[in-house]
Amino acid sequence: MTTDGRNNVTIAYNMLSLPQTVSKTGLSITYVYNSDGTKLNKTTNATGTAVNTHYVDGIQYTGSSIDFIQTEEGLARRNGSSYSYEYNLTNHLGNVRLTFNENPTTHALAVLQKDDYFAFGKRSAVLAGPNKYLYNGKEVQEELETYDYGARFYDPVVARWNVIDPLAEKMRRWSPYSYAFDNPIRYIDKDGMVPLPVEKFFKGLAHRIDS
Repeated sequence: MTTDGRNNVTIAYNMLSLPQTVSKTGLSITYVYNSDGTKLNKTTNATGTAVNTHYVDGIQYTGSSIDFIQTEEGLARRNGSSYSYEYNLTNHLGNVRLTFNENPTTHALAVLQKDDYFAFGKRSAVLAGPNKYLYNGKEVQEELETYDYGARFYDPVVARWNVIDPLAEKMRRWSPYSYAFDNPIRYIDKDGMVPLPVEKFFKGLAHRIDS
C-alpha cells in the first residue's frame, strides 16, 4: 500500500518492505530500522513540532530522555527523577483492556486507561490514556491508525496488512494480506508473518518463561 486514501497519506518503503517515510499535507513521519528490521527510531511532526522517538530493547526515549521502560506486567513511566509503575490487564489475545497504577502514599489503585476492541482490532477507547501498546500488545501508530507488528503494519479498520506476507509461499490458500486467517478470536500473529493458534502461542511463551 503506497497510498492510504482514508488518511490521505503517501507511504514509501525501504528494502525490507517496512515503512520508511509517510507524508501528507501537515504530516511527515520517518522510520529508521536496523538490518534485521528492528525499529530504532521514529520522527514525526504530527503535534506541530518534531518529536524524535528512540526504541532500545524495551526502553523508549523521547529525544534524549527516557520516556518509559517496558516490563512483563506493563511499564515504568519516568516522572522527573523517579518512575511510576503502570500495570496492564489483558484478555486471551494479549489485548490490553485496562491500565492502572498504585498511589505510592495511599496505595489506592487508580484506573488510567480502558480500551475495547472490535474483533479485528479497531480500538474503542472507553477511557483515553497514554498507553499506545494495545491490540495484541502492539504499538499503535496513531497518525496512520495502524499497529506495528514488526515485519509489517496492520490496519484494523480494513483488517488487512499494508504489505504482502513475507512468508506468503507457505500459506498459499490465504490472501497474503489477510490477518490471522480471518479468525482473530482463534489465531494470533505475533510478528506479522505466521498466524498461530492462541493456545499454541501462549503455551510456547509459557515454556520459554519457565525455562
